[in-house]
Amino acid sequence: MKLRLISAFITATASLPLMISSVQAQAVASVNSASPVVTLQGTAGSATCAMGAIDKPQHTVDMTEDSDRRFRIKGDSETTLLLVNSQGKRFCVQTDSYSNGEAELTGRWTRGTYKVFVGSKSASKPAYKLSVLPLN
Repeated sequence: MKLRLISAFITATASLPLMISSVQAQAVASVNSASPVVTLQGTAGSATCAMGAIDKPQHTVDMTEDSDRRFRIKGDSETTLLLVNSQGKRFCVQTDSYSNGEAELTGRWTRGTYKVFVGSKSASKPAYKLSVLPLN
């Protein structure tokens, strides 16, 4: 079963306070409409889509032009993916036990910088793999 994100969820989570902490170095990726799959990896911080304040992002994705993309996260059943664009709008999705630790944010992403935060409620701080893929 694939987890799909609907725009109502994006709107609903845009106003929620969020907390994701990270202690690892930040990776930067540049993406345009011709870019192949971009893969980023790391160890999740502490997070849920509905907690506290945002700490340092694990990654930054620079969209050099508007692009149809899928941000796919693979972690444990409690992994959270949060993207914050240049204007501060938040896009958040969380995996669960039914999704086998996978979730995605799919759509047309506008040109700009996206801060990427990956977290988990799990005490073990699991490893994750984030892929930024073209839609076609």
